[in-house]
Amino acid sequence: LVVVGGQDGGRGGGPVGVVADAWVLSPLGGARRTWSRLDWRGTFPLQRCRHSVVVVGELAVVYGGYDGARTLDAHHSLFCAPLAGGGGGGVAASGAAAHGAGGGGGEEARLEVRRRQQERWAAEQPLTEADLPADERARAAKSSLPLAMAKALHRLAVRSQPPRDTYIDPDTGYSVFTQAYLKRRPCCGNGCRHCPWGHVNVPGRRRSEAEPEEEDGLDW
Repeated sequence: LVVVGGQDGGRGGGPVGVVADAWVLSPLGGARRTWSRLDWRGTFPLQRCRHSVVVVGELAVVYGGYDGARTLDAHHSLFCAPLAGGGGGGVAASGAAAHGAGGGGGEEARLEVRRRQQERWAAEQPLTEADLPADERARAAKSSLPLAMAKALHRLAVRSQPPRDTYIDPDTGYSVFTQAYLKRRPCCGNGCRHCPWGHVNVPGRRRSEAEPEEEDGLDW
């Protein structure tokens, strides 16, 4: 697991709240996993959030984002950095240990993990507008209420058995967490559309604790 930059609300808003460091957690799934800081400071433009990161072999590729004042889409918007060199051996050594766990069947173990991930993804495809019953889809399409189609999708998701974790927002194409998913964890503070905890951890947006978002009485 590689974490680059991000935001710390406790430090304040704007650029001061954007973190400028990089960390690796490894080996994933191991009882002795640890965080190691990557020695990227002073070499790569780390101060950013809302960016994309992809790991290719022993390299991390970081693209775009926001530095607290402007969108990073031109100079220094893209960089590639090595994953070795963190305290405790970095990802190269810990990754090899993780792949070799379980009696040396490294390649076979990786293929099995990938197969399970693919099966899990196939089983958890988000609901889309096409999954709505024809009458509900037609009713939502005729509605003048804001987000009528999204609301219809969410109602279908939470009443499904088992309840579904996500649906695709018809207006944006983004995947949206349902209340069924969000109830399994505390409020993340990101202002999720279907937060069942009243946005208690969202600065400035906390609703009364006496008015939690109840699933049964909610039009969502």
